[in-house]
Amino acid sequence: MAISLGLDALKSKDDYRDAWIVIGHAYFAEKKYSDARAALERSIELDSTLALSHFYIGLTLGALNEHEKAIAELEKAESMEFDGGFLASGQKAKSFDALQQFEKAYGDFKVAYAKVDLSKLGSDLQVAAAHEEAKKVASSSDLANYLNPEAQETVVAAAIPGPTVASTSGIDAAAG
Repeated sequence: MAISLGLDALKSKDDYRDAWIVIGHAYFAEKKYSDARAALERSIELDSTLALSHFYIGLTLGALNEHEKAIAELEKAESMEFDGGFLASGQKAKSFDALQQFEKAYGDFKVAYAKVDLSKLGSDLQVAAAHEEAKKVASSSDLANYLNPEAQETVVAAAIPGPTVASTSGIDAAAG
């Protein structure tokens, strides 16, 4: 739907940057990464000053396994003070991880964690537990231990929230 609406808007005005962004995002959501890339490149061609375009093309390039280009675009988004910059740092970390640049990946995961506004995540006890576990990992000075597969499995297992129990009080949910 968003793609057809965007394409309709472009019939009357081919240089409508925001339509290209909507189309690119919609293609990305449908995992049509080459189409998303083309649309987002057009949006950047029209206006290279919008951080959102650089963020979305960074995600798209990561999905296309073009991790070095993805990192460059995500860094542009961050340098433009992209609102939600923790997302850009997190995606950069994934690209560094794919390139097996683990120290850089770890650094960006720490940056992403530091930028997360937990107040926007809600007060769910499981989110709080995952937050505490992530804080331990982010503050760990022993990178080698963190990158050890056995240690990583323990951290990941501890950070994954279990099923949410419907309850009338947070205390009941914590006990269940």
